[in-house]
Amino acid sequence: MNFLSHFYLHNKPEDNYYTVGLTLPDLLQFQSKKLRLTKKFLSELKNNTESPNLKSLIKGMLMHITVDSWFHNHDFFKINIKFLEEDFTKYNEFKYKLPHFFSHILLEILIDRYILTIEYNIADKFYDSYKKFNFHEVCPLMHKFPDFNKNEFIKFTDIVANSTFLKEYKDDHSVVNSLKRVCKRIGIPFNLYTDDDKLAEFIKNSYLYLDSIIACFLKETEKDLSNINLNILIEEVN
Repeated sequence: MNFLSHFYLHNKPEDNYYTVGLTLPDLLQFQSKKLRLTKKFLSELKNNTESPNLKSLIKGMLMHITVDSWFHNHDFFKINIKFLEEDFTKYNEFKYKLPHFFSHILLEILIDRYILTIEYNIADKFYDSYKKFNFHEVCPLMHKFPDFNKNEFIKFTDIVANSTFLKEYKDDHSVVNSLKRVCKRIGIPFNLYTDDDKLAEFIKNSYLYLDSIIACFLKETEKDLSNINLNILIEEVN
């Protein structure tokens, strides 16, 4: 899931280290595609860390990875990724399907769009959590990754903390621009064989179809997500 989804589902207002950890894995991958964290690496990192604050940060990162794995294997994800891929054929003259990478990112953005409609100030809360966090504390944890660039990471976290892009997910053309920014950031060509207006129309109509489905998904999976919390707690005890 994307930034707001992780924040919405599991943030802890009393523990900003944990809350920032919920979205940190995606943030790191925006710096380099090679910075892919695993549960094994994070578990070892947590066991070798004495700081309670950094342990909380790592627990948040573990929650992110666990929820992502659960989500990407869920029927909701598989069915609606396929819908986006196939429905896109109506919006380009070549009848190409939407590539999986774009359908994946777009579905996550549309979930975040729905969350913005049910909790209007959630983006502000997210940005506040980033603004008061000292991202320099993360850097020593990443020393094993040769592709980790401390200066680039700190620069990027400052940009994110002082941005507004999450608030713009309600606007179709802004979502188009978000897709372009993601591609530029991670070095993937943006060529969907359609113009921005057609792509924005596709995004608008996709959300109109999916918003009630997303609402049901978030409501019906509350128990599953609670079980994920419980499983992580059990793993910590063991």
